Amino acid sequence: MNSKRQMNLHHIALGAVSFSGSTILSYVLGSLPGSRSAGESHWLIDESSGGKLLGCCQCGQECRVLTDSFREALRRDQTGWYERIGQQLGADILISSDKTPRLLDRFDPKRGFDLIIVFKEPRMQFGSYKKAMDRRSNPYNPEGYLKSWVDFYKGISQYEICGQKIFLDSESFQQAPADIVCKLCGALDLRFDESCLNYWEADHHTVGGNFNPYSRLKSEPSRMAVTTQSDYPLTEEELHIISTNARASELYARMKSLAIG
Repeated sequence: MNSKRQMNLHHIALGAVSFSGSTILSYVLGSLPGSRSAGESHWLIDESSGGKLLGCCQCGQECRVLTDSFREALRRDQTGWYERIGQQLGADILISSDKTPRLLDRFDPKRGFDLIIVFKEPRMQFGSYKKAMDRRSNPYNPEGYLKSWVDFYKGISQYEICGQKIFLDSESFQQAPADIVCKLCGALDLRFDESCLNYWEADHHTVGGNFNPYSRLKSEPSRMAVTTQSDYPLTEEELHIISTNARASELYARMKSLAIG
C-alpha cells in the first residue's frame, strides 16, 4: 500500500487484544499537544450488550462534545469517520482504540493511519485475561485463549496500512513510560511533552475502554500513574500450557524484536 497517510488528520490507531494496556496508552498519547483520544470510537454508534449507547467516559450521557446529534449523524453516515471525530474533538492528532482490523476497515477502508500494535508477554497477557474473567465469574479456556491471541497478533502483524506500523511491548511502556512515549513521538512526528503522563489532568471525551480514569480519581487516585503490572496467580497447569505453546512464544519473540525502545 501507499507509504503515506491519506488523511488531513493524523490518525494513530492502537491495535491490540483486550486487557493489553491500550486504554492507558490512548489517554497518555491523547494528552500530547494537539492530540485527543477517541477511545473505542465504534461505541459512538454501536449499542452495548444491554442495548444502550455508552456515554462519554468523562461526562456521561450529557457530554457537550460527543453530543446526541453528532452521534446520530455518524450513525447515518460513517464517511470520513475519524476526520469528523477529530474535528469534533478539536484535534490535529487523533488516537483511536478500535483495536481490530475489522473495525478499522469498517471506518477507514483506505487504511490511512499509523498503527501502534500493543502487546504483552503471553503469561502476563493471560494473567490479565484471567483476572478479568475471575472478576466476572466467567469460565475460560487457556488453550483457546492462547490460540486466539496468536491468531490476532499474527493477523495484525501482516495487516497492510498506508502509514507506519510500530510494535510496542506494554511492559516496556510500564517500566519507562516517558522514554517510550518520547520514542513514539520521534517515530510519529509528534511533539513530546512529559506532562502527558499526568493524563488525568486533561479533558478526554472518549467512549469504551477497560477503566474510567475520572471515577478512579475519586476512588483510587494512587493508581492513576503508569506503573508495572503485578503478576496474577496462575496454576501450574496454566503456566505449563503457556510455556509449552511454541506458536505463542515464537510470535512474542518476533514482536519483541521489532518493538520500539
